[in-house]
Amino acid sequence: ELQSKESTIGELEIKCDALTANVNGLESEKDALAIKVADQDVVVADLMDKVEKLQIEEASSKETCGLLETMLKEAREEVKKLTESVEEAQVCIASQQTSLDTSEQLCKETKEAFEAENDARKIAEALAEQRKIEGEDLEQKLQA
Repeated sequence: ELQSKESTIGELEIKCDALTANVNGLESEKDALAIKVADQDVVVADLMDKVEKLQIEEASSKETCGLLETMLKEAREEVKKLTESVEEAQVCIASQQTSLDTSEQLCKETKEAFEAENDARKIAEALAEQRKIEGEDLEQKLQA
């Protein structure tokens, strides 16, 4: 019976050694998996950082787009105002051109009137000179 118990103890010791080896292998595997999990945690943390940065960039891009849309709207309003100003300036220029044309016509007519007056004065002076000469001739004839 003692031999049987010793044999059973021997078998149990072998089984215990096998279980210990198995446990040691499992612990090694657990350590390797822990290292992989730690590596994956680092990768996940990096990915989370990247996601956060992308979310910040997205928010910034949306804000930039909003600002650009506002600037575009303001620029369009400014172009509209400038277009209206140009149209008003064109109306003013047309009015001034009409006034200029009228002024040029008046200047032309005034110049023609002055020239006609000057011609009339020259004719009147020539006639006066002619009458003077004729008067002197008549006087000389009367004296003779």
